[in-house]
Amino acid sequence: MSKIKGKIRFVLTNGSEKYVPLGGNQLEKVEAGEYACVDDEHILCRLDVKQSEYTKADENTKSVMVYVQCNKGNSDEDLKNSLNQICENITKFCGGSYKILEEGKSQKQFPLNLKVAKILNVENHPNADKLYILQIDLGTEKRQLVAGLKWHYSNSELLNKKIIVITNLKHAKLRGVESQGMLLAGDDGEHVGVLTVDKSEAGDKVYIEGYENATKELDYDEFAKLIISVKNNHAVVFDKELKTDKEIVRVEKVRDVARVR
Repeated sequence: MSKIKGKIRFVLTNGSEKYVPLGGNQLEKVEAGEYACVDDEHILCRLDVKQSEYTKADENTKSVMVYVQCNKGNSDEDLKNSLNQICENITKFCGGSYKILEEGKSQKQFPLNLKVAKILNVENHPNADKLYILQIDLGTEKRQLVAGLKWHYSNSELLNKKIIVITNLKHAKLRGVESQGMLLAGDDGEHVGVLTVDKSEAGDKVYIEGYENATKELDYDEFAKLIISVKNNHAVVFDKELKTDKEIVRVEKVRDVARVR
């Protein structure tokens, strides 16, 4: 960022721009009419446009395919994470849903879109003795949750804690306050403990091996049909542990008989 001069923008080149390719030390000729990301002095990145005239998008387009290619130094996981971010941003701003296709792999669909969130603020619900209103950070966005944790956690215990949130659950009003998702917690009939992580960051994807998280909006009744249990302080579904790329998700306070809800 320190090397960027002025405003960053996408342009059609006029052929006079300065460009040295990655790994090189000589200026390379740029043809007029290319797409490029530039600052006030240099081309930062040239974009090869290879879309077919036959498949071009217009105002009537309802579905698209996004193709992402990486360099040989990138891992498959880097590529998949980048593609996930691209697709999530498209659906966030334009609506709809997406499915990632991988050559030679068959991904089963997991109905929840789970992410790590950090609790930024905790307030008492004005109309309910058992409820908190939480402000959370999901990495790329901030949301508000209503959670029934007041008898199980103090305000200070929850503040800055990293929790696991269902981001594709239909928003609902609980005693007059909107909840934009739901955190996951284990309940053994006596104790309630949130699902949490230590090494992961806000916005990190939470998943189970062999399944792709869904983005389709989910009703609470659909979520309630899913059986998530606690085993050895871990959340288990389909006999697989919930995890991030950095660690296995753990469940606080509850025994192995607990159900996650």
